[in-house]
Amino acid sequence: MSRTGIRNDDECDYDRLDELKLQVMNRLRDRVSNWQNEVDRLKLLCHLSHLFKKWKLHLPRLEDTFEPRQMDLLIADSIDNLRFENWNSQPGKRFLDFLELSGYKDVPELDAQGRPDLRRDTAVLWAVRTKNHNAARELFRIYNSYDSNYYDDTGLTHFHVACRYGVARAVREFLEAGQDPNCPCPIVVAAAQGQRGSAVEAPLHEALRAREFEAMRLLLKYGASPNVRDSRGLTALHALCAEEVSRGDDELEFAKAFFVRRRPTRFDRPRERVDVDARDEHYNTPLHWALSRCHNDLSRLLLEQGANPNATNSAGLNALHVICARHDESNAEMAKHVLEISRKKIRKLVRINVPNSRGDAPLHFALKNTNRDRSLIEVLLDNGADPIKPGKDGLTPLHLCCQRDRDEHELVELLLEMAARDRRQPQLPEVSAQDAWGRSPLHLALARSHDKTAKLLLERGADPNVADDEAATPLHLVCKLGASSCYDLAETLFKVSRQLNRPVRVDARDHAGRTPLQHALANLLPRLVDLLLDHGAGCDFPSADHFDECFRESRKVDTGEGDQFKLRWAARLMIVVEHLRKRGYELTLAHNMTIMRLYRAYGLFQSQADLDARWWRSSSFKKGAEEIKLRAKLSLWDLVRMDPEDARRQLDYMDYFTLLRTGELGQKIDEKYREQCCVHLCEIMTRGFFIQATLDSFMQLVHNKVSRETGDMILQRLMNDDLYNVAEFLSSLQNTDLSSNLYLAKCFMIVKAPARSSSYPLFTRRSTTARGPVSIHNCFLPYLSHSCRRQNNSNREKRNWTDHAAIQENVDHSWHEIRHGSLQRCPAQIVLRVDLHILSFLVADLKEYLYQVFHAVYLTNKVQRSQSFLVGQIQIGASSAAAVQSPACCSNNIKLE
Repeated sequence: MSRTGIRNDDECDYDRLDELKLQVMNRLRDRVSNWQNEVDRLKLLCHLSHLFKKWKLHLPRLEDTFEPRQMDLLIADSIDNLRFENWNSQPGKRFLDFLELSGYKDVPELDAQGRPDLRRDTAVLWAVRTKNHNAARELFRIYNSYDSNYYDDTGLTHFHVACRYGVARAVREFLEAGQDPNCPCPIVVAAAQGQRGSAVEAPLHEALRAREFEAMRLLLKYGASPNVRDSRGLTALHALCAEEVSRGDDELEFAKAFFVRRRPTRFDRPRERVDVDARDEHYNTPLHWALSRCHNDLSRLLLEQGANPNATNSAGLNALHVICARHDESNAEMAKHVLEISRKKIRKLVRINVPNSRGDAPLHFALKNTNRDRSLIEVLLDNGADPIKPGKDGLTPLHLCCQRDRDEHELVELLLEMAARDRRQPQLPEVSAQDAWGRSPLHLALARSHDKTAKLLLERGADPNVADDEAATPLHLVCKLGASSCYDLAETLFKVSRQLNRPVRVDARDHAGRTPLQHALANLLPRLVDLLLDHGAGCDFPSADHFDECFRESRKVDTGEGDQFKLRWAARLMIVVEHLRKRGYELTLAHNMTIMRLYRAYGLFQSQADLDARWWRSSSFKKGAEEIKLRAKLSLWDLVRMDPEDARRQLDYMDYFTLLRTGELGQKIDEKYREQCCVHLCEIMTRGFFIQATLDSFMQLVHNKVSRETGDMILQRLMNDDLYNVAEFLSSLQNTDLSSNLYLAKCFMIVKAPARSSSYPLFTRRSTTARGPVSIHNCFLPYLSHSCRRQNNSNREKRNWTDHAAIQENVDHSWHEIRHGSLQRCPAQIVLRVDLHILSFLVADLKEYLYQVFHAVYLTNKVQRSQSFLVGQIQIGASSAAAVQSPACCSNNIKLE
């Protein structure tokens, strides 16, 4: 319009254009027949965004064109449209900007009574559900009818949204318009009646959860109840104290707002006092939560406002229990503050010895805590904590102190001094008090390798022979440890007990019937074995099960490779056996068989596959093995190619153990050769033991009537696996009555022959005179007789060794040639080989022994001053037609019983 008041043509054109746009907008609106159809609404939104793009003058009143619920849907669609990329160019952004330019404000819908219809799904509530927080805040410029608090089907209201997102202006407007600060909408009322689970909380909880201090302050100022509970049953003070992460000064300011004096509210309800000792569903007070979360400043504020430190929760924990259970450096300072403020303000002492539901006092909690700070324990003791009061499972503070990770001998001494001061006794019976499992503090101290604590307890009167429920004495526990500190612990136990004239029972047996020495032997502790023997322990050898238990426990602790661990274990076992022999204790046949069976069970025997592998010829193995030195001029490469007898003379068991302890084997030998190398080293290392054990078994069987030189000469040519088979069979004959079935002259052995020969370095002959071990297949051939070899030479491989009739015929024929001296060229070492089930047929019944698959070999030597060979009697079973009688002229027959 011009200054003269007359409209020019341009203005008239704009008016006509705006009128046309308004008509277009109405037609676009009328095209949407179903406003619940999202596709139709999006098309409308796109058209409107283009229409509003150049609408600069005479902006329309959208509330005259669209109904409030239609505008809610368009605004909600615009909010969804904002979530896409390049949102500045989207229709939704353009639509919302046009609303702000046109000054659009929401107009409430009225019901039949002329009141606003508050149950309405507005765009504000939609923005909250779609997590568009910024849009939810900005939309309060449009939805500014603060006397109308809209809510949706979930119970979420505009007032909740304003409190949750900290729109302080909107919160103030709502409260000034008369909104109840506790907002008892229908859904919240239902939740208060026990229907928990809704995501909608009271406005005070919404503001507190969002850390909106201004909104929270306004709510409290206008009379919001500080004791209203959320869906978890927590008051606002509970929720504040239960925050996992401390927010420093903000947290303290929030808490102080609960205790600020508020002006009278405009509602007809009395002002509520903050319940500082309110309980949640587990009876925890805000002080419990604040202390457990290590909110120390907040805890001090609660105590100053009258929180009760003696209040207990459902687990029976008071404030001191909670402090002693947490892991924080300020525990001692906080416990001291609780004790001081309870005396000054509350004028009531904290119950420092009250047990929880499981029987533990705060001192028990402090001693169970892994925190290394002792100051908390000292604070409790200085303020009257009972140092001998038993707790859960009968554990006294002395028990708990002894089972801590570190050796707390000074703390133990403090406990004993405090107990002695209270009881006025120099030595207390509580020093040997037993828990629910019968363990005394001395048991626990020794089990944790606390040398100084154990010494202190013994000096204060602890019984060194007290047994637990498994009849295990403290010495049993020391020997079970299997650690390097066992010797020092046992030495302390013996030394102090001897000084106090309280001898230790070295031969006491637990419920499993095991002595301390058996535990020391099974755990392979040679120094400890010597110490026990020095103090008069009887030499009882452990069983195979006992060895296996200790082996498995050691394997759990040892993190090294399995093969190196087994070899290290084998070396330690040989060291222990050597210690026993030096002390004059010879192992019996049963003890030797126990050890040999363990080696078999743990896979420490070489197999034929190991012999054929040729791994030792690898250049990479050679390079690493040459760098590993066992002695000054002896490398691992020299050792694996050395004759076993030479190796036994040059090295002892400790050399092998030292090799493994250094870790060079794992560092310098390739992984693919490591297992075979370890097994081979075990074969060399234990060879002397296996030969000696097998020879002892045989000599015991024949009552030493055969020279050891003869047996040793034969055994030197066998592998450990063969030696084990020999010893195993000889062991089975110890209790067998063979008086009428079997007579042997010189040697009788059972071996399992390998499949073929080998050029393995262990069996390499160094010279023609010094013959090392060779494969038994090459050495012990099945020579039945000179004539049998001549007759069966062509079809030897086709011989059926399970043909019992043929074997019996061969036995009879061989015996006939032996008696008449026609077997002149038979080897001096081998006469006959038959299967073990054939031998069993000779001894008992064929049908009962068909499953046995080992081989039997009868070995002989020339009789001194005679050229005759094996002279003996083999009597077939009852089914035999005749029995072969032994010649009366033989003076060297041996009767095996």
